[in-house]
Amino acid sequence: MVASGCPPIPVIHMGAELHAVVLSPAIWGVLSAITFGAADFIARFSSRELGHDCALFGTFSVTLLILLPLFGIPGIDGSRTTGELFLLVLHGAALTSALLLLYLSLARGPINLVAPIVAAHPVFVLLVAYVFGARLSTTQLLAATVVIASIVVIVMAVRPAKSGVTTRIDNNQLRKTILIAMAASIVYALMVITGQKASLIFGTIETLTWGHIVAVLMLLLVRFPQINFRSITAKWALILIAQGILNALGLVCLFAGSAGLHPEITAVLSSEFSAVTILLAWWLLKERMTYRQLTAVSALFIGTGVLVYG
Repeated sequence: MVASGCPPIPVIHMGAELHAVVLSPAIWGVLSAITFGAADFIARFSSRELGHDCALFGTFSVTLLILLPLFGIPGIDGSRTTGELFLLVLHGAALTSALLLLYLSLARGPINLVAPIVAAHPVFVLLVAYVFGARLSTTQLLAATVVIASIVVIVMAVRPAKSGVTTRIDNNQLRKTILIAMAASIVYALMVITGQKASLIFGTIETLTWGHIVAVLMLLLVRFPQINFRSITAKWALILIAQGILNALGLVCLFAGSAGLHPEITAVLSSEFSAVTILLAWWLLKERMTYRQLTAVSALFIGTGVLVYG
């Protein structure tokens, strides 16, 4: 996943070439994870206040306003087939649906339940690859097993969040939240798969930019009645701008790290952005976890890291 046209990666002089090669993509990956994770954490509040449709539209609009000056409006070769163009639209549709489901599940919470479930999407990517004939290594099978087992433990061990008073979570509502998060994870996997396929045809940055253009257009065309523009006060406009900037920075950091040597390091670290969201929920929302939950979440992120690394 080498991105052409990305901002140059700064060289880090550590007195050894190996340190410069390894640390640079690692730093970009960590920065990408932090910004993505922070954006998702803010999405919990913007989605609750404005609705997940409005929050996503605002976030993607700001992100697009940053991406277009950086990368420009990508052109499309006139020789492209209808199937290839449909793949690009499908990627945009998957991006829209995955983030809508993610924002809805984050708004419902608790985050320490939702975020790990969505973070498990590499398992579904692996499953699709297997269905289409890919041979899975023993390491991949073990990692997938660890991720699935971790999700089971996390779901079974979830407890209501406490913030001054005990919050009672209705079992039916909890099950609905789990189903929404699972749907987000599955559609997120579809977004990754279509993005990978489209990138081979159109290029990474072109796919990213067109994916966001399609997403914004789909939100306007399909979800327009649900977008309450009047609810966006000056305060929430600033919050959406911050959310969009963080999302754009996450993408830029991901591409910057992917443009150099060892892009897999950047990809693995960036993919752990949900861990940042969980840590913020633990720190700011007091969503405490038992040792069993903490162990399961740690195992899950190790497993997904192995799957992303390949």
